[in-house]
Amino acid sequence: MSKRIQSDWTVLESFEDNANQHCVDYFKRPDNSYGFEVFRRASEDLGQWQPLSHYSILSFDNIESCIAESCRRFEWIADIKPYGLDLASFRSDE
Repeated sequence: MSKRIQSDWTVLESFEDNANQHCVDYFKRPDNSYGFEVFRRASEDLGQWQPLSHYSILSFDNIESCIAESCRRFEWIADIKPYGLDLASFRSDE
């Protein structure tokens, strides 16, 4: 797990792009806020996932807003259609 995603955050879902070079993780924090982090994989990193920026500092009140923002920032995320998720399942513990 990336050091950008704290151990008390629950990763809800991870998606890779079609080339398996980028990944987005969606997570929920103990305060019931949501966030995401985007990673890349490159040969110079020995195939390890490396965070692209500090998107994990962003906080959203709901998973829909979180996904919408990630899609707005990264076209490849919109292309993999995370809106097709069963978003209600992310709230099963509320």
